[in-house]
Amino acid sequence: MNTASRFPAERLQQVLDSVVDTGIIRLDVNGTITDWSKGAEALLGWSQDEMLGETLVAIFPPEGGAAALLGAELADARSKGKGSGEGWRLQKGGGRIWAVGETPR
Repeated sequence: MNTASRFPAERLQQVLDSVVDTGIIRLDVNGTITDWSKGAEALLGWSQDEMLGETLVAIFPPEGGAAALLGAELADARSKGKGSGEGWRLQKGGGRIWAVGETPR
């Protein structure tokens, strides 16, 4: 039995929405946001509607080489099974938070 049939999309969304003190962001293989949890909204300020279809580069400070950092994290996820990163991330209102992220394969 595959995961999709055991864990329907509605149930996954319920789980994502129940975690409000941690941002859970799902990406496709190119770093495009496919899910944005209530926790991500609370921490970063953007709604799911604003972020779906955007690239995760949007939350990386531009002076830090955002595209390269995200690219390295995604490459590690593909080749090593997970990628990780730690550093400042942008909030909608212009603030910054320190975040630790992990990207599974």
